[in-house]
Amino acid sequence: MSRENVEIVLRGVAALNRGDPEAFNAVCDARFEMRLVGAVGEPVSYVGADGVFQFFRDMDEIWEDWGFELEQARDLDQDVLITGRQTGRGRVSGVEVDSPRACVVAVRDGTVTELRYFTEPAEALKAAGLEE
Repeated sequence: MSRENVEIVLRGVAALNRGDPEAFNAVCDARFEMRLVGAVGEPVSYVGADGVFQFFRDMDEIWEDWGFELEQARDLDQDVLITGRQTGRGRVSGVEVDSPRACVVAVRDGTVTELRYFTEPAEALKAAGLEE
């Protein structure tokens, strides 16, 4: 089952990078929760389908161009750890971003139930119960 979980997460990353909220939402559970870190380090949360669509609107408002360049997807049984780089260009500022990031993604019964985003990949490893 866990290889299937990785494939589900990879479909979600592809949808994110295409800017396709419908396809992203299609891999998510109805109670999906996305936990992110805001611009000044504050916690930000998006819940359910409404949250998914709001996330994409928010990202399009802030970023002219944005995405997640996947470097690794690691099977952790019911969770998948993804590491890579967040890229983007600010819509107003024009500032380019290219920073290492990681997410721990929970997959249950074939759908993504939770995504926890970390600005420091080491924090994601720790949250997943791993140390490198």
